[in-house]
Amino acid sequence: MMWETMESAPKDGTQVDLWCRAPGLSSGPGRTPDCWYSDGYWWRYDDQYGGAQCRSRVHDATHWMSTPEPPLNRPDEHPHTAKEGR
Repeated sequence: MMWETMESAPKDGTQVDLWCRAPGLSSGPGRTPDCWYSDGYWWRYDDQYGGAQCRSRVHDATHWMSTPEPPLNRPDEHPHTAKEGR
């Protein structure tokens, strides 16, 4: 996966990770995971004000990438010995 410019980002509700100039209240750039485009804006879940049912707008996104797949190994396996397909 590679970062791509916002012009090519999906706007069909697909969740993606965004790179923003100043995510949240922080002062520097960073990754904002699991964002989606709806109603003309980029959104993310915001647990600060009520959990997964609450959303907040994402500002100053410059790049996007597909959300990575979860690990294939089980929680009880060591990551260096787990085999694909288990």
